[in-house]
Amino acid sequence: MVSALVSSLIYFSPIALFILRFFLYSKRPGIISLIDWGLTSCWGGFGEENAKECGLLRKNYNNARGTLTYEPDGSKSASEIVDELALLLTGGRLHDHARTVIINSYNAAGGGTGGLKTAQKLMAVVPEFHSTNVVNANTSSRPDADIPQPSSKEYKAVVFLNLSGGCDSYNLLIPHSGCSGKDMYQHYKDVRGGIAVPQDQLLNIDTSDSGQICSTFGIHPDFPILQSLYDEGDLLWVSNMGVLQRRTTKDSWSEDTSDTILFAHNFQQREVQNMDIYESQIGRGIGGRMVDVLLRLGYKAGSVSVNGIVDALVSNDALQFVVEPDGFETFNPSSETPSLLNAVKDVNSATNIGSGLFGETWSSFLNQVRNIFLNYNMPPPLMALRSCQL
Repeated sequence: MVSALVSSLIYFSPIALFILRFFLYSKRPGIISLIDWGLTSCWGGFGEENAKECGLLRKNYNNARGTLTYEPDGSKSASEIVDELALLLTGGRLHDHARTVIINSYNAAGGGTGGLKTAQKLMAVVPEFHSTNVVNANTSSRPDADIPQPSSKEYKAVVFLNLSGGCDSYNLLIPHSGCSGKDMYQHYKDVRGGIAVPQDQLLNIDTSDSGQICSTFGIHPDFPILQSLYDEGDLLWVSNMGVLQRRTTKDSWSEDTSDTILFAHNFQQREVQNMDIYESQIGRGIGGRMVDVLLRLGYKAGSVSVNGIVDALVSNDALQFVVEPDGFETFNPSSETPSLLNAVKDVNSATNIGSGLFGETWSSFLNQVRNIFLNYNMPPPLMALRSCQL
């Protein structure tokens, strides 16, 4: 039991294994961190930000916000300790082959604290820990998952940057000069008043061939990179983007926008990611639909998010891989316990007909993730890969 502040808590039902499958693997570093260092934010931990440096935890376990308090009776054997953990963490459903692997791993780690942590970590990746199924496993290893072959075509990427705050278009791209009909910068300045960006500070770009009302626009002075990219032909501005269902005016906009809510931030966040105001492609994001088309045309395509699960990348035909902005968390960073990659595979061995479906789903996709990392020679951040959506 841990008694301390927790930064976040999410509950998953067994059916979540089908809906969020690889996403659940990202929770493993948090559990491993909890076992090794206690409740902290270090190494993917679940705790709130710790005022002390994570490095201090390697020297003093008590620097954590809370710690696991389970301590087996010193007279108990490895088999009795694993039985007790199995009762606590799997309701006594741990299958015999996993039980044997965990006992052997406990002994190989020298028993004691190191052996207990090793056993707890392996308990956290068995299928019974992630489902209410009875697993009918055998001793055969699961076959290695097929690794997709890279495309022979040139690599290209579309980067979807969604600013979850308000990116006011007239604070980023502003009419400057050469405008037909009236002075659009003066109009902008009159409306904006004291928050208008001074005209002489704007970074000018030539828009004479764009068909826009002004031949010169100005970019906010804090974004010279956008000016450079535009001038070099590597950036385009798309005008009149949005979720209006038809042309409208300031007098009739309310009646003309009945299928959306223009002034609700949460609705517009969803709209900009789905680009589907009439819900004809419900459930798929704009990026996900692009991926589906490319896959049907024979391209190797997929999507990667660095900001959790996002609607824009939901696809019918491809997984959404989710990685943290600062990279992967190592699965087992502690030097107190040995490498567990082989043992993780062993406790998720092949199953017999009639074994629980949810447990089988966990083990199957866990094996797939493990093989992806090992085949691409990545360091073993085994469970840190996050992917979602069938």
